[in-house]
Amino acid sequence: MSLRTRIVGYCIGLCCATGLLLGATLTTLQWSTQESEIALRARTFAETVATAIAADLAAMRIEQLDRVVNSLVERNLEPLDIQFVAVVDSQNRILAHSDHRFYGQPAEPSLLGGGPPAGDGVQNGSWRGEPVVVATQTVASAVAGRPGLIWGKVVAGVGRARLEQARLQALTLTALLVVTTLIALGLLLYGLLEARLVRPIRNLTQLARRLAEGELSSRAAAGQADEIAVLGAALNDMAERIATHTAQLEAAVAERTARLEDANHQLAAANASLQSRAATDAMTGLPNFRQFRASLAGEVERSRRTRQPFCLLMVDVDHFKIWNDRFGHPAGDEVLRQLGSFLRDRMRRTDLPCRYGGEEFAVILPGTNLSGGEWAAAKLCATIEQAHIGNQPGHGVTVSIGVAAWPDHGETDAALIDAGDAALYAAKEGGRNRAATAQLPKRDPAT
Repeated sequence: MSLRTRIVGYCIGLCCATGLLLGATLTTLQWSTQESEIALRARTFAETVATAIAADLAAMRIEQLDRVVNSLVERNLEPLDIQFVAVVDSQNRILAHSDHRFYGQPAEPSLLGGGPPAGDGVQNGSWRGEPVVVATQTVASAVAGRPGLIWGKVVAGVGRARLEQARLQALTLTALLVVTTLIALGLLLYGLLEARLVRPIRNLTQLARRLAEGELSSRAAAGQADEIAVLGAALNDMAERIATHTAQLEAAVAERTARLEDANHQLAAANASLQSRAATDAMTGLPNFRQFRASLAGEVERSRRTRQPFCLLMVDVDHFKIWNDRFGHPAGDEVLRQLGSFLRDRMRRTDLPCRYGGEEFAVILPGTNLSGGEWAAAKLCATIEQAHIGNQPGHGVTVSIGVAAWPDHGETDAALIDAGDAALYAAKEGGRNRAATAQLPKRDPAT
């Protein structure tokens, strides 16, 4: 059950109790007033009749009494709801009655609506099955200074049917008024609660939901100075603080993210530099021995898959020790640097020159068969001799080259290196500044 329904239910229940209590009080007061009014009406009518017949009753003029009674009944029966009128003498006999059949009979209670009381006054009775108010008025002489002589009594019965009908109408009207008031009050309360309580609370609930979903720019509308407005202001203050804190946190996160990205970039650059240094010879800028072995193993695997040949050139500087001893180690280092640049610039883009170690270099020639490798080695020897590497006039640099081909001289990287080294040794033994080809391995006749 919603808050609005509960509050409206409580208010309507309270109003019902108040309305019922008020209605009961008003009905009781109205009924008491009506009782007093009908009693006064009956007493007044009895007194009027007593005054009108006093002289005739004292003289016992029966015909006149009967005429007066009939005349009063005819004039007042309908407006005053007179049910019967009777004149009783001092001997308690009926001298006149609105019903002529009762003339001369003893004044029995059934003929007088329940019987006249001992004294004057009114009482409730019944006449022909209908409730009546019976009023009794004594008719006596009025002599100054003497007790009056009682000549008889006037008994009048006034009907209560109109009173009961009026009571029913009053009760119905009161109930209708209470119901109408409750409905109107309920509608009014419903509208007031909707406008002043439910709608603001619903708006605050929606605001809290939007804030929970991250819409930190949402704010509660300004309201009147009540508890809900105070709550809305508190929510606005909370949202403002959360927005400020979130902005600060996002700024801090952005700054730290930028720093982290910069650090990652620096780390990546450092890793790339380290990887490059780990795979590059510092003096010549060529791939080092480690990178050479990895590249050679990869080329062997690729050639096994594609069945494409390749060649390996093992290059060594001739008389490098004599060069160092004659011109110094810095000059020898310069020879190695220039030779590395020469190999990098003069070889094909697909070829991979590497520093093997000391004054020795290695060159991988992908997609090159043995004859192609021999031609490349011979041309390399000639161009290096003509390049005047070393910058020492009259003293040029020459190289010796050993040529090995896959799969002619071996199908593994180690076998190719051994074959290339053997061919290099043969080139040096043959007089240097030349290229030599590795000998083909001996084949098993059984295979």
